[in-house]
Amino acid sequence: MTEKTSWTVILKDLDELCELHDRATSDYEKCRKFNGNLAKLLEKLEDTENYKMADRVMDVLINCSPKEASHCEKSSFVGEKIKGITKRAYEEARN
Repeated sequence: MTEKTSWTVILKDLDELCELHDRATSDYEKCRKFNGNLAKLLEKLEDTENYKMADRVMDVLINCSPKEASHCEKSSFVGEKIKGITKRAYEEARN
């Protein structure tokens, strides 16, 4: 994967994750999907040796633990973190 292609894929994944997280509040299945997709993004970041961003994603994963039949206690924190990662990714992709 070329550097431009990898950024295109990563940015697309991040945009989809932000959208999914916004819809996932109080929906266990969507929370699980968000968590799984975030783990896949972590793998892509590590494969492309983007370790700083991978560390940020790992921080989000640590705080994201979907629970059946309960509201996410860290939804706001996780949402803000993933939006911050997305913003930073767009800045890095421009450089």
